[in-house]
Amino acid sequence: MDTVPGTADLRDSYDEHNKTRDYIADHQTSGTHPASAINSGVFAEARIPAITDPAKIPDLPASKINSGTITRGVDTSDAVIGGYVRATSGLRCTPAYSEILTTDYRALYVQGTTGNIGHVPSSRRFKRHVRPAAIDPAAVLALEPKSFEYIAKLGGGADVGLIAEEAADVGLEFLVSRDEDGNVSSLHYERLSVALLAVVRDLSARLDDLTAKIEGRDR
Repeated sequence: MDTVPGTADLRDSYDEHNKTRDYIADHQTSGTHPASAINSGVFAEARIPAITDPAKIPDLPASKINSGTITRGVDTSDAVIGGYVRATSGLRCTPAYSEILTTDYRALYVQGTTGNIGHVPSSRRFKRHVRPAAIDPAAVLALEPKSFEYIAKLGGGADVGLIAEEAADVGLEFLVSRDEDGNVSSLHYERLSVALLAVVRDLSARLDDLTAKIEGRDR
C-alpha cells in the first residue's frame, strides 16, 4: 500500500486517502495473514484452506475456529498420552484386522451408557460377595437358536443367534443387556458359556445319581 510521506501536504493527499480506503475494503474480502499473527477472531472456511506449519498453530486459539482444516505433525512413537479419544460418528482401528495377538490378549467391552471401552477382570481380587449362582438349567435349555436377518442389514444375509427378549422371558436376566431406558437391547453371549456350564453340572449330577442307583440294584 502506498504511504504518504511525512513531509507531504495533507491538503494534497486526497488520492492517497482513496487508495487507503480501497486497500482496506479489498483486504477485508481477500486479504490474508500468517497464522503466527492471528490470536483471536472467528474464521470462515475460505479463510482457512489449510494450516500446515505446526509452529504456527499454538498462536491460534482453537476456540476461535469454527470451520476449515488444520493439519499438524503427529508423533508416531509409542508415547502414552492421557485423556480420552471421543468420536461421535464412529471409531475404527483398521490395523486391528491384521494385528495378530498370541499372548496376554483380552476381550474388550463397550459400556452401554458412556461408550467407554475396557476389559472385565475375572480374578477374585476384583470381586466380593462371591457365592454360587442360581441358574435354572431348564430355562437355559428353553432358549431356542434362531435364524434371522438384521433390519439395518449391516452385515447382509442371514445370521444365527438368540433373541434377547426370550432370555428375559425365562428369567435369564444376567444374559440380557438393556439400554438407558430399560429396554432389552442385546445379549451377553460371553455369559452363555457360564449358563451352559450350569446345564452340564446338572446333567452330570443326574448321571451320577442314576449310576449310583443302577450300581445299587446290581449288588
